Amino acid sequence: MTIEILGNEGAFSDSNTSYLINKNILLDLSDSIAKKLIKEKTAVNHILISHKHSDHIGGLETLLFYYMAIGNFEKELDLTLYVNKDCLDLIECLDSYRHFIRLNGSVVIINTTDVFYIEDLKVQPLFTTHCRGEIENLSFKFDDKVLVTCDVDSPLVDIEAELVFHDVGWTGLPILSSKVHPTEEEVWKAYGEDSNRVYGIHSSAKLKLLRKAEVGEVFNV
Repeated sequence: MTIEILGNEGAFSDSNTSYLINKNILLDLSDSIAKKLIKEKTAVNHILISHKHSDHIGGLETLLFYYMAIGNFEKELDLTLYVNKDCLDLIECLDSYRHFIRLNGSVVIINTTDVFYIEDLKVQPLFTTHCRGEIENLSFKFDDKVLVTCDVDSPLVDIEAELVFHDVGWTGLPILSSKVHPTEEEVWKAYGEDSNRVYGIHSSAKLKLLRKAEVGEVFNV
């Protein structure tokens, strides 16, 4: 399994947190990431969305229209979206969604913690919360080896994962720094001696206790 870091910062940056897994599976998609994929002519076949905040789902309209436009709105799409019910409600409001369905795009609604597979990749969804419990978030564990928290309220500890990408609490607005994400110190303390397998992400600040996953970095697990 390979994981490329497409973006590593918070909601108010131009490098929103996003991952490219096995070169054709995308996890989370802001508008800035969508434009980056279009510029680099990156094609994906699967898109996982963790929750309904714009820095995680806001680029879907742009990317869908691009994929449909290069097929002249006639070529069938080899594309599957994986979302929770909250995200589906948003997606169904997009103008591009009706074309997506017409061109045989697929949607998988994640409403249980049952394991599923994307090609040969084992995916374990985990239901977590964000923004002090107000938003349902999906964290994911891949191939029993890699945990990606996406956006959580408090540290999510996995004693078995070989590699953890954990959001840490800084968005660019100090007033929000400790209210919608766990802080770097909280994550570091939660993992203790195992913190060397944890990478901080979703942060616009320099990290002091955890290593930061850098844009363009590729992990082979």
